[in-house]
Amino acid sequence: MDGDEEAMARSLLAKGVGTAVVVTLGSRGAMIVAKSGSDSTTVTLVDAPSELPCRKDPVVDTIGAGDAFCGALATYLSSGLDLVEASRMACGVASMTVRKQGAQTSYPTASELPDCLKLS
Repeated sequence: MDGDEEAMARSLLAKGVGTAVVVTLGSRGAMIVAKSGSDSTTVTLVDAPSELPCRKDPVVDTIGAGDAFCGALATYLSSGLDLVEASRMACGVASMTVRKQGAQTSYPTASELPDCLKLS
């Protein structure tokens, strides 16, 4: 990783973004750059769950993956998951979408989610 994503996220935090910046990294997952004190930050890299069944399937179409990530992240956060776990699971939903053609047509329904992405 060349560090550009991290530098941009740190810049946003320095400009007043509240708590954290989440950067999607495509096939590399996502990066969370979070404030961890008055002048320090932590960087956490997350990826889709290793047990996600489609991980080895070919990528067909990346259109809409970012939107799927954001929608899933909002859903998981609103269910009470912390930012790291919600981001990990959102990476899984985004990973599922790139295995199908189209944007909205590739988004999984709740019944299509594998157990590793379902809320308990």
